[in-house]
Amino acid sequence: MRMRRILAAALGLTSIVGVAASATAHPSEPTVHIGDAWATAPIGAAKNGGAFMTLYNIGEGDAELTGAASASAKRVELHRSSMEDGVMRMAPVDRLRIPAHGHTALRPGGYHVMLIGAGGLEVGDTLELTLQFAQLPDQTLTVPVVQTGTTPKAVRQQVLVPMHQITADGQQARIGTLALRAHPGGLLAVPLLQGLQPGPHAMHLHTQGDCGSTERDGELRPGAAAGGHFDPDETGRYDGPYRNGARGDMPNLYVEDNGTSTIPVLAPRLNLEDVRGRSIMIHAEPDRYGPRLPGASVLNGGGRPSDHGHGDTQDHEHHGGLRMYCGIVPDA
Repeated sequence: MRMRRILAAALGLTSIVGVAASATAHPSEPTVHIGDAWATAPIGAAKNGGAFMTLYNIGEGDAELTGAASASAKRVELHRSSMEDGVMRMAPVDRLRIPAHGHTALRPGGYHVMLIGAGGLEVGDTLELTLQFAQLPDQTLTVPVVQTGTTPKAVRQQVLVPMHQITADGQQARIGTLALRAHPGGLLAVPLLQGLQPGPHAMHLHTQGDCGSTERDGELRPGAAAGGHFDPDETGRYDGPYRNGARGDMPNLYVEDNGTSTIPVLAPRLNLEDVRGRSIMIHAEPDRYGPRLPGASVLNGGGRPSDHGHGDTQDHEHHGGLRMYCGIVPDA
C-alpha cells in the first residue's frame, strides 16, 4: 500500500497561513486538512458535548473518517442529527466520507463528533481530540470549547465554493474548495485545490454566478457566461487589487510544484456580501495588470471589444489568459 499523508491546520483567522501543504505531498493520494474546529460544552444529565469542523480533501482518492478519541470524554462516537416527524434525532454512524477534491462539514444539526460523558469540560477550555482515518495516520488537534448553541465567528462569516475545471462543454472535474471568509483586511480566500499547473494564476471575482460557455463567432468560449470582473463603481479599469479599478481584481493565486494550492490570498477591496451569487475564476496565466487595448472594457474582459474569454487576444497576457477553473459562490 502506498504511503498516504494527512495534513491538518486550524483555519482560524489568526493561524490561516498554517494551512500551506508540503510541496512533497503526492497529489494522487488523499490529503486531508482540518479547518475551523470547535467543541461545545456538555449539557444535560449525561454531560454530552459535541465537536465540529470542516474536513477538506485535496487528493485524488476519497478519504474516510472512521472514529475519534479524547481523554476528556468517557466515549467518543461519530453521529448524525436529523429531523424526523418534527423531532431532532441522533444516531451513530460508522464512518464519514471526504470526497476527493471535496469537503465534508461537521455542523450542529448534521454530522458531528459526539463527546459522551465529558462533564469536566467548561467554556473556555481546550479539548485534545484525535481523529482516526482509514489508511491515514491519526491526527490530534486542540479544539476550543464554546457555549452550546454558539458557532465561531470565523465559521459564520465564510462561504465554501466548490471549484471545477471548465471547458466549452461546461463544468468538468472538481479541483477542490475555495473558502472565502471575512477578514479585517478585506476578503480572505483560502484555496484547498489540487491538479493545477504550477506557478502563479490570475484569480478574479466575476459579475455573474455562471460558469458556462457562450458562443462568439461560432465558437464556444469556456467560462464566458461569468461576464467581466466585478466593477460596481463602473471604473472600467483593471488596476489590480490595491488600486481603485474594478474591485473584482484579486491577487494572483500561487500553485506549488506538485499542483496543489493552499496559500491564502487577501483581497483588500472585497467583502462577503460582494461575492455572494457571483463566480470566482482562475485563469491559465498570472495577471499583469496594465493598459487594455483601445475600446476594451472591464465588462468585456479587457481584450478586444466583446471578448469574454480573457484570452485568445493579443492582450490576454495582461489579464490572466484563458479561463480554466470556476466556482459559483452560494447566495447564503
